[in-house]
Amino acid sequence: MDSSDLTSSVKRDITEVQSLCASMDGYGAQSPCEEAEYLNKSLEKYTWRNQRKMTEARERESRFVKQRSGEGAHILQIFDDERLLDDSFSSGVAILAKYAEQRDRLNFEALDVLNTVGLSNSVLRLIERHNRVDTCIKYAGMIATIVILYLFIKWTS
Repeated sequence: MDSSDLTSSVKRDITEVQSLCASMDGYGAQSPCEEAEYLNKSLEKYTWRNQRKMTEARERESRFVKQRSGEGAHILQIFDDERLLDDSFSSGVAILAKYAEQRDRLNFEALDVLNTVGLSNSVLRLIERHNRVDTCIKYAGMIATIVILYLFIKWTS
């Protein structure tokens, strides 16, 4: 049975009970009449709430259709753009995290390879010190070249 069919059937039954109560008014049977009145009010409240819910659902549906078809299309586009930006940001963060993880793993594997080749920590420190000395020599050479060029320019002027 459909909800509206059921509601109308219950309404007919309540009306019939109320008409019987009216005809039995002289016999002192108040309890069934009060019960019928209570059921009638409850049915009216149910019908009113159900109609209100259906009206609200129709209004929501019409607003949704309007948003999709014109008025709110730009708002939906903004939400889509924000979602794309959030997705891009989260994927960028994930990529950077993977790069950092790979860098750490490569550093660890490089040290592991050097250790398996047989290079000890003292040899590794010697290589690091050699790199620092080379860097100092490079900067000293740059400074010396600048000083020599400055003196040459000053001497020729």
